Amino acid sequence: MLSSPTGTLTAVALHERDLGLLAHPSVQHLSNLLLIVDTPNIRRVMMSVGNNPRIAQVLSLTHPDAPSTSDSRTFTEFVRRGHIKAAEVWRDMPNNPFRFNKKVNAPDLMLAYSGYRYLRHVGFTNITMRAQDWSEQIEPFPMLEDYVDRHKGERCFVVGNGPSLNEIDMTKLKSEITFGSNRVFLGYKKWGFNFTYWGMEDRLQVEGYHDEYEIGVPAETPKFVPFDYVTFSKMPNTTYMPLLYGNGRTFPGGLRFPAFSNRPDCLFHGFTITFSLIQLAALMGFSEIYLIGTDHNYGLGAKKLATTMSGD
Repeated sequence: MLSSPTGTLTAVALHERDLGLLAHPSVQHLSNLLLIVDTPNIRRVMMSVGNNPRIAQVLSLTHPDAPSTSDSRTFTEFVRRGHIKAAEVWRDMPNNPFRFNKKVNAPDLMLAYSGYRYLRHVGFTNITMRAQDWSEQIEPFPMLEDYVDRHKGERCFVVGNGPSLNEIDMTKLKSEITFGSNRVFLGYKKWGFNFTYWGMEDRLQVEGYHDEYEIGVPAETPKFVPFDYVTFSKMPNTTYMPLLYGNGRTFPGGLRFPAFSNRPDCLFHGFTITFSLIQLAALMGFSEIYLIGTDHNYGLGAKKLATTMSGD
């Protein structure tokens, strides 16, 4: 049970496996911590942290979509009254180079999404993301919750990037709601309009062609990018997706591949951005979703495929 703090607290949201960061020199200056731990067994966590004087209290992270618990209500009240001075999300891992952009180092942040989302739900906006010897304050961005049922009962067109687009009169979609991805903006001038929504998810696309997207995708277009890249991709109007990666057969938690979501807490990787765009369309409430340009009858050259698979 949470008790009234004797001073101001720093709220730290983290996964149970990231508790090791408490011992890292980079956070030794932080004290009076309220740990919000993503775990099914809060008792085990409390036993593992012991009587650490830096830790004022420990709270189990409650899913924002679940019924409010007494501790969650108390925590929200702490925030409202100003008892908590800062909010952070931790990952106990070093920075590593991107796979396709070795000039950029960043920690793996996907497991930090649930903690970040919880802190946003209780009222924090500017939240610091912290890993080993690295920290960055994340400016608030639109959440997937903002899009739930935004287009309930409407129809949309999810447009792929296949060569069949050259054979289609795309001007007929000018008054429609459209989803595009990657380099689809190369057709905007020819077609005479910009797409309504745009997204990318493939690591090669994000890391290798991000500069091109910053120039080509209009600033006013709502964009969707995996949360992994929240500290890298800084395009305006970007929502960072909680995209869950599997091993090709199952996802964490035992869900079988392919899994589909129309919820704002998690989307599932389907080895194509088209699959994510369809999930986004379902989340937005569209009752009719049409696919265009999602070709399956053209090949990727053997040389290009080998280069892509090697990560060069």
